[in-house]
Amino acid sequence: GPPSWPPAMSDHTAEFARMGSDRDRRPGLMAVETEAPHGVRDRYGWNFSWRRLRVQLAGEWLILTRKAPELVVLALWLLYFQSFVFRNIAFYRTKRLNEYCRAGMENCIWDPTSVDNMDAGRLKDLGYDIFADASEDETLPKISEMMSFSFMACLTIFGLLIPFRARPREAKAAAPLFFANVAIRTLRCIAILYSVRPLFFIVTSLPGPAPHCLGSEEETNRERLEPFSKVFSTFDLGAVNCGDLIFSGHTSGLVTVLCVFWQYLPVFLGPHHHAFFLVVCLTLTLVGIVEVCLIIKVRNHYTVDVMGAMLFSPLVWRWFWLEQGGDSLPVKFLPEFQRVMPEVQQQMLEIDDDELAERVQFKGARRGLTAIIGIGLVMVIIIIQMMSALMGKS
Repeated sequence: GPPSWPPAMSDHTAEFARMGSDRDRRPGLMAVETEAPHGVRDRYGWNFSWRRLRVQLAGEWLILTRKAPELVVLALWLLYFQSFVFRNIAFYRTKRLNEYCRAGMENCIWDPTSVDNMDAGRLKDLGYDIFADASEDETLPKISEMMSFSFMACLTIFGLLIPFRARPREAKAAAPLFFANVAIRTLRCIAILYSVRPLFFIVTSLPGPAPHCLGSEEETNRERLEPFSKVFSTFDLGAVNCGDLIFSGHTSGLVTVLCVFWQYLPVFLGPHHHAFFLVVCLTLTLVGIVEVCLIIKVRNHYTVDVMGAMLFSPLVWRWFWLEQGGDSLPVKFLPEFQRVMPEVQQQMLEIDDDELAERVQFKGARRGLTAIIGIGLVMVIIIIQMMSALMGKS
């Protein structure tokens, strides 16, 4: 069997063995009290002390160092294969609706851009019957994109605020919340959703409903993917891509972010702010519904695309939560954790994040701070660039 406490272990690990069993701290339960003995805690549970930040970052670094390879793989998968390669393959295979016309066919519009109603070049869609075409409007498409980016901004702000919530130290306190865990779970779910999408939009190609997918512009852009090998090296067709329809990537990301807030915001705020939690989540959900309607109205997707994303995304999030369980505690990533008896592991799991940071002597706090700031800056730069690109469109 595994050894019980090898005397050669580090000093901070040996301290875990001497911990009493009087704690009744069970991860996953909501905090009944919040107390921040180190630093300033206001009446709403915020703690902006340097110690509080160091405590949080010590735990963040333990998680990040173990999950770094997975983050690199997920980033490569999403940024290259999902954002470019699979979308390019879909564009390579797609056809405009008028390309299905044959000589002698009646009521076949050869050039949809030559008629007043461009819906003649689109598939029959209930959402298009309900919402009038606004694809030529200069404002609504920008608003639609800005709303999508606002969800990304909200998620970034939420992640950066996590370190400053006061941590409970009393019995039956909540398991600590870590930005690294939130980010990894979110990326995993988005990676699953974006990996399933090509199984739909590559297998069956639908004619794109956007204005740039109806006329000669679509054919000109598609020819840039000839020969087929160029699907792996063409990176500037994202804004004019016409093939990745079922199901909507924008809606998948939006619903996943909503799942993040519905899942984590109660833990972040604590049980005494339930009304505020409902106001925030219901407001974000309402904004998300408006965004989905705009996606249909500006003809970026068919209704089936957004409906599929709205159904798949929460199911994937819930399935992943049930299969993988709750978030991992940083103490599990200590090398000593795997070398001790199960009863000692349980004692190690029962310590709070303040005690963990003290026993590891705040190792990795500065590197964790650098990593979190870097992630935040990258997100801010992406949002600013996307917003600037939108505002610069004519």
